[in-house]
Amino acid sequence: MSAPKKILFVDDDPAILQTVGDRLQFEGFVVTKATSGEQALTLLKKMTPDLIILDISMPGMGGIKFLRAISDEQGRPRHSVLVFTARSNMEEFFSTVNVDGFVAKSDDPDKLLREIARITHSSPAAPPPTPAAGSPVRPHQVLIGEDDTAFARTLERHLKEEGFAVQVVDNGPKVVEAALTLHPEVVLLKLILPGMNGGTVASMLADILNRNLMPVVLFDETGLQPRDRQFRGVWRFMTSGLPADLVQAVREASASRAGST
Repeated sequence: MSAPKKILFVDDDPAILQTVGDRLQFEGFVVTKATSGEQALTLLKKMTPDLIILDISMPGMGGIKFLRAISDEQGRPRHSVLVFTARSNMEEFFSTVNVDGFVAKSDDPDKLLREIARITHSSPAAPPPTPAAGSPVRPHQVLIGEDDTAFARTLERHLKEEGFAVQVVDNGPKVVEAALTLHPEVVLLKLILPGMNGGTVASMLADILNRNLMPVVLFDETGLQPRDRQFRGVWRFMTSGLPADLVQAVREASASRAGST
């Protein structure tokens, strides 16, 4: 008889750790629990799990940062990882990331067991689907981070006239979440935003997306920031707040990404 599979279960919700953990143990798995990414990293120094079940939204080191911490230079996790999150809208994003599976917490509990069985029996994860020949090409999407409603509408109108699809959000944390769920070709981002400044957002996206970086155009419409200021993860920093200049920067960023694929 083969040895039972070892699972490291990382989630900050004690009730989920208890109920799901008990079910997994009943199914014959050896379950080690961690309530944070930091605790999970410490446990990995002492164990080699067959699978890590990972929540994404946790205080401190969240699931994304933990995933980065256990990945090699090419962004591949050194352990099998099954993402287990309440954010069901992130499934498309994780289909493009080097994880072995995704299950939403709202899914049928048996789906979790099926995915665990598939992964721990070394079944390869299905590759992301490729568009069928002749499928219509969707317009390039731009994500705008701007809390001035009137100016955001102006930018949105100009970009739509250029043929872009546009999504507008009004604070830094929303930009991060929208970038991960929408996969925009370009992010047009105001430097000073509520919740999280644009420079921090760009740096966080660079950490999360690793080599799959989307161009970020960061702008400061006040013109007070020096033009040569460096921001990590930023494709171009603009001190102009003129819509025509920002649209041109988006156009060039979109072309640069198309040329790199």
